This record gives sequence, C-alpha cells and structure tokens, in this order.
Amino acid sequence: MDDSTHSPIQPLTPQQLREALDALGWKQVDLCRRAGLNKNTPSCWLSGSTPIPLWVSAYLGALLDLQRLAGKYLRPIKPADVSGQAEEQAASPSAPVPARLAHLLPPRNAST
Repeated sequence: MDDSTHSPIQPLTPQQLREALDALGWKQVDLCRRAGLNKNTPSCWLSGSTPIPLWVSAYLGALLDLQRLAGKYLRPIKPADVSGQAEEQAASPSAPVPARLAHLLPPRNAST
C-alpha cells in the first residue's frame, strides 16, 4: 500500500471542530455523550485554552466520512416504500429483504 496517498492526521483548530460538529448536526453535548467526555471539555477546546487531541480529528473525520458514504450509497426511504407494505412484510418471515440493506445480510438458504 502506498503511504503517500494517506496524509497524517492533523489536529483540528477550534473553527474546524465547530464546522465538523455543525456538519454532523451535533452540539457539544452530543460529542460528550458519544465520546464519553466531561461536559466542559469541548468548551475548552473551542475556546483554544486546551489543545484538541488528535483522536478527535480521527473520530470526527471517520464520522463525516460515514455520513458522506451513507448519503452517496444508501437510498433514502420514500413514503411510497413503506405505505401498507410494512405490515405485510412483518407478518411474512419470507418477505424480501429491502434492497438497500440486502448487501449487509448473509445469503438466505433455499431450504429456509
């Protein structure tokens, strides 16, 4: 694997941290809950009084990448997709797997 295609993780600036949280639709409290942080920690980072650790950049970067991938590859559910079909499919164990999730499941055996 060519390491030149991967740039080292850089620490976030307070402004980049704000932008990442906004892009995720998160508030500081959301970051605290999800990362197990003290409620004052993001405030210290955003004020610049404490440096932002590298793991925050990696963590938020991975979440932003996942958000982009989900937007690109997962089809949003439309009201027409679920109207009246959900009850029928729930009652039938042999109901087809929704196409947008099928790739996540192992193939079904023909005998089941």
